[in-house]
Amino acid sequence: MSDRLQAYEIFAELMERKSFSDTSRALRIPQATVSKQVVSLEQALGVQLFIRSTRRINPTAEAEALIPHVRHMLDARNEVLRVAHGELPKLSGNIRIAAPHSYGRRVLLPQLVDFMDQYPDISVEVALHTTPPDLLDHKLDLAISGATILDGPYRQRLLNTHRWVIVGSPEYFERHGRPALPTDLEDHWLIVPEVFPFDMLKFDSEFGQQSIAIRSRLTGNDVDFAEGAAWQNAGLAILPDWMLERSGALEQVLEEYALEPIPIRLIFPDAKIIPRRVRTLIEFLLARAGRM
Repeated sequence: MSDRLQAYEIFAELMERKSFSDTSRALRIPQATVSKQVVSLEQALGVQLFIRSTRRINPTAEAEALIPHVRHMLDARNEVLRVAHGELPKLSGNIRIAAPHSYGRRVLLPQLVDFMDQYPDISVEVALHTTPPDLLDHKLDLAISGATILDGPYRQRLLNTHRWVIVGSPEYFERHGRPALPTDLEDHWLIVPEVFPFDMLKFDSEFGQQSIAIRSRLTGNDVDFAEGAAWQNAGLAILPDWMLERSGALEQVLEEYALEPIPIRLIFPDAKIIPRRVRTLIEFLLARAGRM
């Protein structure tokens, strides 16, 4: 192993163990070598990686930013070595992915089950959210996002485009009537999830665009809440169309008037080296984009 590769391997182990002596034992090398290689790496990179004290070491912000890329590099190095020795590496390891609550349960989950059936040595952790988390801060490999685009050093691929729709229960329509025109919504309360990113309803149709003020007295931070409120006849809910496809008997109104689109994006770190298991999941989901 070259000195530089060894230095990166020591750095990765030290980030996990936060101890020179524990790292020395784990890698079966002298503690002096650990210290020397860390100093050499800091000099080569021109940054301090650890703040040292007599009792412990603490990674610097530069070390935290560097470690995901180092791990990807070491994974790629190991894969190259296996291929060079005639091995076809079996996909294994853990993938961490974030997705909106309802989308994760209703749309993403069936695809992940199929993926794990094909790759039984891969495990998947799903972090469900309302607001997309920072991938690097939460050590995530992937995220699925609707209306919100994450800031930071990320790449994105479009999975699918959905639309917001207005729905109600059959009982609600029996009691309050069924709106036939966008202006009829002025006589109905709307249930608005916080993830709906607009202050007005903007409808497109063959008659042009119409903007209608949102009349609401019930909101929630999740689309499942809005769906449940619609079942309780609290008003008409604004929901993503994929929920209507999977929610049973809620009925859409104003079908001929299209609301704003919802681009569903697959987001991942903009790293030169992405682990093969993560690349495989990205390709798997993109191949099934029409189902998502």
